Amino acid sequence: MTIGVRNPPKHVYSFCGQQLETVESHPYLGVCFNNTLTWSDHITKVCKKAQRVLGLLRRNLWGCEEKIKSAAYTTLVRPLLEYAATAWDSSHQTNNSRLERVQRQAARFCKREYGREKGTVTRILKELEWETLEARRKTKKVIMRYKIKNGLVEISPENHLVHQTDKGTRGHKQKFIQISYNKDRYGDTFFPSTIPLWNNLPRSAVEAATVEGFKAARGLN
Repeated sequence: MTIGVRNPPKHVYSFCGQQLETVESHPYLGVCFNNTLTWSDHITKVCKKAQRVLGLLRRNLWGCEEKIKSAAYTTLVRPLLEYAATAWDSSHQTNNSRLERVQRQAARFCKREYGREKGTVTRILKELEWETLEARRKTKKVIMRYKIKNGLVEISPENHLVHQTDKGTRGHKQKFIQISYNKDRYGDTFFPSTIPLWNNLPRSAVEAATVEGFKAARGLN
């Protein structure tokens, strides 16, 4: 797979005398990468898989009560939509809408409400106490940022792209300087995209001694 957005030249690679197949996308550790470094292929894949599982739940749990349907969705479907999301979360609205559509369908199934009145699904999601998937991904990313900063995962906190500053005028004083970029593909990657999330945290969260304390300071369970 040759990475590039301007039709890069197609080289022929061989291994042990065997010519290697050229592909435009390929899965790695459950995440689908493509040759333009966008996540459309991956999101297409996970949405199809999640839809299949949701269809299975519809066929087998149609007559069950709401809490059983909700538990089935959050246990069997939502994890498919969020697997490795810390790495692939994107600001591309079309992709985000495709993911949210699956959850919105699940919400209608749980509540047995299929009306088309404006605001119906928003109300249903609120009643079910389901955050948007986009909000959940941002939460996962900022928790990972906390873990990196505090040495709780095998990722060096001394990343050369991120520089801490103590000159913040509001909130906490452990802020990071925003990285400049001219490509959304780079801006969507973990380190640049989590800087504004981190800088807007309350001081109580940044200075929390544990992950549990960090979550509590942000009002998370």
